[in-house]
Amino acid sequence: TARHCEAELIVMSTHGRSGVGRWLYGSVADEVLRTAPVPVVLVPSICDRTWPAQHPGRVLLALDDSPLAQLAIEPTCVWAHALEAEVLLVRVLPPASADAAAYLYEDPHVERARALQALESTASAFRSAGVQVAVQTPVGEAAAVIAEVARERDVDLIVMATHGTSGARR
Repeated sequence: TARHCEAELIVMSTHGRSGVGRWLYGSVADEVLRTAPVPVVLVPSICDRTWPAQHPGRVLLALDDSPLAQLAIEPTCVWAHALEAEVLLVRVLPPASADAAAYLYEDPHVERARALQALESTASAFRSAGVQVAVQTPVGEAAAVIAEVARERDVDLIVMATHGTSGARR
């Protein structure tokens, strides 16, 4: 339907099932997210937020150093500009205790400096488009830290790319 209607965005709710419930009933939202030809906005069923009328919206764009994550930059910039929203660019760094085989870098301070440099480079593109932007490089487990930063910074929308994997590969 998205292709047929030439949609630029899909917005849908999700039940938020996980574990056995997700395995038993499947997830339409997950399937759409993995196969849609356009960006997908998922709204959790427990969400009671509305887009703010009194202040600019806040968008958190979660990035890593992968080419896939870079694909989320341009649409985020376009939406933020159109919505007059502020953007927070976040790159979560692994904790020092993380498996060295998974995160090959010699010094956490050097890695943080590299991450900040990359985020500042991306931030300059947002600023050139007239979008207010900030950067942050917290440390921890990515999913938990992204959710925590979103709560702390009163974020209205989280944007991130997905590998689109499912099943055992996921």
